[in-house]
Amino acid sequence: MDRGKSMTTFEYPQFFWLLLFPFAVFFLFPKTKGIYGDALKVPFLKDIKYIQAKSEQTAFPALGSRAWLSVKYLYLFSLWVLLVIAAARPQHVGEPYRLKAENRDIMLVIDISPSMLQPDLSRTQRIDRLTAVKAVVGSFVQKRTEDRLGLILFGTRAYVQSPLTFDKNAVAEILNNADAGMAGNSTSIGDALGLALKNLREEKEKNNKVIILLTDGENNDGSLSMAQAIGLAEKEGIKTTILSGDRDTFQLASKNITIRIPRTKMGKTETEDYDESKIEEEYGIKPVQLIQVKGLMGDASDNIPGVPGVGEKTALKLIKEYQNIDKLYEELESGNTTIKGALKEKLTNNKESAILSRTLGTILLDAPLDVEVKDLAVKDWNKEAVTNKFKELRFNRFIERFDLNGLGTAKVNKKIDDLFKIEEADIKKILEVAKESKELIYYFEKEKMQTNGLIINESIKSISIYDRKANTVYYSKNIDVTTLKNLFEDSQVEKASYKVKTDYILLKQEGIGYNNIKYDAEIAGYNLNPTCLLYTSDAADD
Repeated sequence: MDRGKSMTTFEYPQFFWLLLFPFAVFFLFPKTKGIYGDALKVPFLKDIKYIQAKSEQTAFPALGSRAWLSVKYLYLFSLWVLLVIAAARPQHVGEPYRLKAENRDIMLVIDISPSMLQPDLSRTQRIDRLTAVKAVVGSFVQKRTEDRLGLILFGTRAYVQSPLTFDKNAVAEILNNADAGMAGNSTSIGDALGLALKNLREEKEKNNKVIILLTDGENNDGSLSMAQAIGLAEKEGIKTTILSGDRDTFQLASKNITIRIPRTKMGKTETEDYDESKIEEEYGIKPVQLIQVKGLMGDASDNIPGVPGVGEKTALKLIKEYQNIDKLYEELESGNTTIKGALKEKLTNNKESAILSRTLGTILLDAPLDVEVKDLAVKDWNKEAVTNKFKELRFNRFIERFDLNGLGTAKVNKKIDDLFKIEEADIKKILEVAKESKELIYYFEKEKMQTNGLIINESIKSISIYDRKANTVYYSKNIDVTTLKNLFEDSQVEKASYKVKTDYILLKQEGIGYNNIKYDAEIAGYNLNPTCLLYTSDAADD
């Protein structure tokens, strides 16, 4: 760090040559000669000259006419000097501050999806995740005195809130003013990382480039997966920090990629960084070999079977010795191994499961990707096409929310009657339509019954079905539930409804089985947006 004296300089000192311009005009250009001949005659010219002389004597009584003329020239020249000085752009340079050679360009990528409002338990009070992130990041930002910081906030889409800057107070202020849901309800981690890569790549400064990602969820939206984005970051040689509670991300660790994992010690949650060297030190294998370990030990939380009876300790020992699953089974089949007894039998009988589990546990980085970092720039969206799709799906509130009224050519379906016919029918008609079409798209209307004075139970009151062929909804009131037994137990008829779990229980109470569940709208809603707390049948309008 070097400091010196401040000074005043000019950015364009060459402009001072213009100070000679008035003199050049005066000396180089000939004086005008009087022109006599046809001229405008002013009968009161003498009066004008008299008034002019009087005014000059009044302003400067001590000066004659020639002296007054000199004052005017001096005034004009002074104005010219000031203009030239302004054009030269004077600037006051303060004490120079030389940054350290190891300064960084840090891009903060922060999740502001609604799931960040989830309150988590702390020692003193329950605070939401976004509030905690703001506090932690705010403290971090203030400590980066010699680094440039940028800020990207993301949800469904990612937005650059602050380019790389030394103004850490501005970055902290922008983050403090961010609210959950401002960028959409989904989590597009891959797109956010891609945008961060693009901004870092465009910087000409040869600083260490770092991406710090803070998120509580999984990538469930966007055109770019998290693994693909991380692969691009690794290819670009950009240092990336991934904050995650999932240890599966350990396989992504490298010299440029660090995994930050929370750990609870003595009732206090702390974070610990794992890079390539840290993982090798703790596990005795390279990060990429953790995929092989998972293939053997499996993971019940991710429904990865592995080899039954093989835990983490045994799996690590085997991979340390044989490097990978392929080499392990090659040695087993050749008999060139010390593995015997029950372990050998387990491995031999579950070879396919081990190979499948390895595949399931691998985060793909080589997926076909016809896009470069520069292509990930946020572009304007096709409002007309989006409006047409919203109208088609009856997302009428979205049309109002995004002020899309008057756009698009599709018809707005404001009423159910515009979509299909609705007819009342007896239960025989409903059974007939379902068996003929081999599908049952239905909805139960339920009513609550009070029993024993306190216990509230539900019962099926009526059923509505959709006939795809006739584009008609048939409904039957006050049905006898037992008449539905053969229909719901028929495995040849595909069933689709909303909240099938409840229907299953109600039918079970009546001694009716439920076979061939094809589609559950509530489960579909969860897959589309896991952060939603309630999935209603009218979610399309919400």
